[in-house]
Amino acid sequence: MIIGPKPLVLPVAGMDELILESEQGGHRFVARFVRKWLSGEARFDGPGEQLLGICNDEKLIAFAGLHADHYLGDPSVGRLRHLYVSKDFRRHGLGERLVQQLLDCARNFEFIRLRAGTPEASKFYDQIGWTRIDENDATHHWRF
Repeated sequence: MIIGPKPLVLPVAGMDELILESEQGGHRFVARFVRKWLSGEARFDGPGEQLLGICNDEKLIAFAGLHADHYLGDPSVGRLRHLYVSKDFRRHGLGERLVQQLLDCARNFEFIRLRAGTPEASKFYDQIGWTRIDENDATHHWRF
């Protein structure tokens, strides 16, 4: 049974499997994110910040976070980070559900930015209504 999106606190069951799967797929950001979380460097606990996960049978299968955009240093600008969906659960709307839930929680930000790391990720954000931008540290933004 799939449950979520719901607030997420690490460590959580299934995280090690997601790290392994993501690294095998060339996505090193998942392990980097978990290291930063466990060290206290990235906690998603500021105003309007949120880390959400989706579980299947109590194991994490997808997650994403939202925090103030540290590239701009402006607390009114948010940044969507670390969206990852297990390969066995892709193309079922879970990524879009996570993004929508984060946007619903992000009303204290004027707009949200992100950097899509792959052509597939760019296409995903294009399809769900994000606007492409061409900046060094961002490829898409969302204005409310």
